[in-house]
Amino acid sequence: LNTLMIQGTEGVLRGSVAARVPNALRSYLLYLRDFVYTGRLSVLDLPHEVIAYWELGLAAIVLAAVSAAAVVMARRHPRYGAPFLAGWLFFLISIFPMSGILQSGFSIRADRFMYMPCLGLGMMVVFGWPLVKLPKPVSIGAGVALIAVLLVATNARLMLWQHPLALADHDLRIEPVNPYLEHTAGIAALQANRPEEARAHFQRAHDLDAEDFFPPGPRGASRHPATMRETPVISAFRRDPRRAPRRPC
Repeated sequence: LNTLMIQGTEGVLRGSVAARVPNALRSYLLYLRDFVYTGRLSVLDLPHEVIAYWELGLAAIVLAAVSAAAVVMARRHPRYGAPFLAGWLFFLISIFPMSGILQSGFSIRADRFMYMPCLGLGMMVVFGWPLVKLPKPVSIGAGVALIAVLLVATNARLMLWQHPLALADHDLRIEPVNPYLEHTAGIAALQANRPEEARAHFQRAHDLDAEDFFPPGPRGASRHPATMRETPVISAFRRDPRRAPRRPC
């Protein structure tokens, strides 16, 4: 609602419904994947113009199957099934604005969009666990192992966020054809005082999207014409590369 009020419908309803709905279905599937497997988290995922039919089919089957299972569990085991269903509905509703139906900026999906919706999936794990009916020692051991894995995965991702260039390079390995990630990596390289690497990233961004990104300048810096101004980091780098700020501006 805040996004709609600030940007208006033109700012968040980009493209046709026929283009947004397939991306939304795909995003739901990928959000569920990222909850289970964190190795492909990304800070910026662009809309896809063409999505394979098998991805759309798989997304529809998974959403329908989990929804049906949650309803059945709520009816047969109200004590645990009702909260399980509530968690699933919480996830479906809270992630809807970040699924690709609405779009603020260039990204339709990002790992940071999962912060609140993950609470719903967490409810499903907590209240669905007793229904598995594992032996108590096995259940406790599996719970401890799960918490340990989550702690390790969280720490690994947080370590990446401490180093912007490493984060951008990691995400580029996941989604190599992304001019916005290339531009972000270029700015991070400037902050790390690595102008040649910055030039390569800026050039790659320009090669991928010549309309939105200018080619690198004589010192490796570039700018995004959508804002019609250079970022503070790039401006400082043009003036004096030795005094370029090391922190995001």
